[in-house]
Amino acid sequence: MTSQLRSCLKVCYPEVCDLFDDLSSPSALTFLITFPTWEDLKKKSEKKLIQFLKKRKITNPVLLKKIIEHTHTPPIPIDHVVKRAKVRQMLTLVKQLISLCQQIKEYDQEIKQLLDKHEDKDIFLSLPCLHCRYDRQAGAAENLASRLLSQFGDDRSRFQSVSELRPMAGTAPVTKQSGKYKYVIFRFSCRKSFRNALQLFSFSSLTKCKWAALYYEKHREMGKTHHHALRLLSDKWIKIIFAMWQNHLEYDENKFLADKFKHMMDQPNNNPVLEYA
Repeated sequence: MTSQLRSCLKVCYPEVCDLFDDLSSPSALTFLITFPTWEDLKKKSEKKLIQFLKKRKITNPVLLKKIIEHTHTPPIPIDHVVKRAKVRQMLTLVKQLISLCQQIKEYDQEIKQLLDKHEDKDIFLSLPCLHCRYDRQAGAAENLASRLLSQFGDDRSRFQSVSELRPMAGTAPVTKQSGKYKYVIFRFSCRKSFRNALQLFSFSSLTKCKWAALYYEKHREMGKTHHHALRLLSDKWIKIIFAMWQNHLEYDENKFLADKFKHMMDQPNNNPVLEYA
């Protein structure tokens, strides 16, 4: 819907695309429905315009300055018939987006309520990039935690080991063999929503978890594509999350790194210190 709105604005009111980074934001939608054309905006004096915008919660000083500067710059002239048709289309899209954004907000609120009531919420919210419940990205974190939780479910007896879960999540590749020829290919048959949630989480963890970022970079340097490296990282994460889920444990990075180092110490012909670094 936002892409449709942007496409429409590029014809009838392209300046608005430069004023607002996010056309689906309340500020952008309020501005467009109040001032569908430059002429509507120009009718108000600078002082009254600022007061009017502030009453409608458009208070960002940088944005207000941009809008004021915009009133002094005449728009690109376009045919009045095209403009009239596109402005009507734009207002239709804006009204639909206002309704849609409100519905999404209601969905988010219900997801949050259901997550708060779930006994496993602390397991998934303890994961890197999902534990920051009070920052500006908390809503996205809670939605991603809910997606992961819904894919694992409540019945822990369904899976005896993580090996049974990996094909469902799409992190385990498919090995094919014909005589002496053996090769590995991408797994197409899996639960797509599970794979998408895991890859999105793995990508988010790159900025919050140093070992995950190093693991990703290592495979990128080996020539793997972005999505291939994320799938490999997802395969690491699903093993960790499965163990947490089965044992009702929250994520502890120090414990994970200590166990990883101990495992490497037990491997023959290995330099654990270099590998660990």
